[in-house]
Amino acid sequence: MGNVKSQLVPDVVSEYFSDDGVKTAQVLYAPALGFSVTFMKNGESVGTIEYYDKAERYAEDAAENWVQGIYTDEMLNRYLEDSGSALR
Repeated sequence: MGNVKSQLVPDVVSEYFSDDGVKTAQVLYAPALGFSVTFMKNGESVGTIEYYDKAERYAEDAAENWVQGIYTDEMLNRYLEDSGSALR
């Protein structure tokens, strides 16, 4: 059973940081599930989006878009709402 659980626990694959340090993002990978991204602002998590059916590059692009300001708070909130989460 421990092996199955370890397949569900995500590891941090990569981290992204905005130039001003306000926004960060972590790309996570769980072998049994796939990729997800946790988006943060001012050190607080604003939500996680699951990209389980997408490639690593797709998740990395989402993380980069957040820290570079391409994804605004409003856009990210829309994506989070669609995935069942919401921006705090």
